[in-house]
Amino acid sequence: MNVLVRLPEFFRGEIQLADLIKTWEEFYGKDFHYSALVIYGFCFYYLSKHYEKYGIVGSRNVAYSAAWTWLSIGIFELYWMASYSYFQGQPWVLKLQFPQLRIIIQNIVAMFTAGGLTVLYCYVDSCVLNKKGDVVGRLWRFNWNKVTWFLVVASIISAVFWWFYPGYVEHFSVTYETGETWTNSQRFPQTLYTIDVNPHDSINAGVWYWKENDLVHGWNTLAKVLFTLCLFNIGRVKFAGRIKFEQTLKT
Repeated sequence: MNVLVRLPEFFRGEIQLADLIKTWEEFYGKDFHYSALVIYGFCFYYLSKHYEKYGIVGSRNVAYSAAWTWLSIGIFELYWMASYSYFQGQPWVLKLQFPQLRIIIQNIVAMFTAGGLTVLYCYVDSCVLNKKGDVVGRLWRFNWNKVTWFLVVASIISAVFWWFYPGYVEHFSVTYETGETWTNSQRFPQTLYTIDVNPHDSINAGVWYWKENDLVHGWNTLAKVLFTLCLFNIGRVKFAGRIKFEQTLKT
């Protein structure tokens, strides 16, 4: 995103290609993880193609595909925020105070509104009613199979492993403006630590401290992939046979 913001300067000839590359390198893995765009993009795309095969198109297709994607985002982000706040001693991450409150609201909306409510609608929308209004069948069911349960367990293991990470972590300290010293923890390590250097002021936000570690970054990405695959597999609902499905729609 920071590269895109600088594109007008590039086209006006005010900066060179080397400056855009430098900006990319400066912000890569910080502020925004590009892996997230790929992971969630694929989740949305393949769910959309799955629903399309069975006649769920248009706004319903977009809503259902986006619901599972946003639900995945919300669950992972709230897990991350709670874990980072607790294990790295940064309670400001969960304080109901701006500007961090905007992030909290954003993730809650993603999880419960954009995700949860639409998934609930997806469930209700699968019900087949008779003339009396009674539920007599389902057009589709959520995909709770052995693969789904495996992914649930794998996601939990990845989350717990990150809490008790056994690998190398570069330890460093930050002196707060109050004179107190904060030191990062071995548990739930990061490549980008956001530290509130003045916990007692009115600005509920942190300062970046970048510590490159490909294994930690890789585990972050793996955990995100497993969380997403888990919700993705549940969202790949099982439909009735195609003929039966189409006949039911006509009915």
